Amino acid sequence: IKDFKYIFSCSGSHRFLLDHGIVPTWHVEVDPRAHKVALIGTPHPDVEYLIASTCHPAVFDLLRDNKVTLWHVFDNVEDGLRALPHGEWALTGGCGVGLRAMTIARFFGFREQHIFGMDGNEGPTGKHAAFHPLQAKNLGHTTEYMGVKYNTNPAFLEAARGTFHELHQMPDVKATFYGAGLVQAMAKHYIPAPVA
Repeated sequence: IKDFKYIFSCSGSHRFLLDHGIVPTWHVEVDPRAHKVALIGTPHPDVEYLIASTCHPAVFDLLRDNKVTLWHVFDNVEDGLRALPHGEWALTGGCGVGLRAMTIARFFGFREQHIFGMDGNEGPTGKHAAFHPLQAKNLGHTTEYMGVKYNTNPAFLEAARGTFHELHQMPDVKATFYGAGLVQAMAKHYIPAPVA
C-alpha cells in the first residue's frame, strides 16, 4: 500500500494505516453509529475526511479541526430529494462503506482501483484487520462459492454481492482485489459490463 500515491481508507483501516506509518489521502465514513470514533482513532492533519451527513455527531466533533468534506447518501424518494441541499454531493454506492469508497473514488476520477480488506467473510486472522468495538462474536453462517466454504453473515454476504453490482454501475473501473476471501474469489469470475 505504501507504493500508492493516493489512498482511500474507511472504517478502522484509518487507524490501522496510521499505526503502520501510512497516511491515507482520504478517509470515508457513512455509518451513523458513535463507535466510529474509536475506529477512526486520532485524526491526522494531512487526511481529508469525506464524511456522510448520516454520520454520528461524535464523528464530526472528533474531526472538528481537520479537513472535512461533507457528502450525502443518495435517496431517490421524494422526501430524500427534497431534503438534500442544492449543490451538495449525493452518492450511491451500496450497503457498506467500502462500496461507498469505491464509488467516491470513481467520482474523483479513479478508474484503476486496488482494493484491500474487502473479503465478505471471516478469514484466518479474524473479521477485521484490527480491534473493532462491535465485532460479531460468531458469524454463524457458511456460504459456498465454487466449492469453497466461507464463514460469513447476511451483512457481509450482501456486501460481497453488492461489490459486483456497484462495479457493474461503473463499467470503466478496473478493480484489483487483494487477499483470499469470498470477494476475491468472486472477482476471478466477474465479467465486467461493456463500456458504452
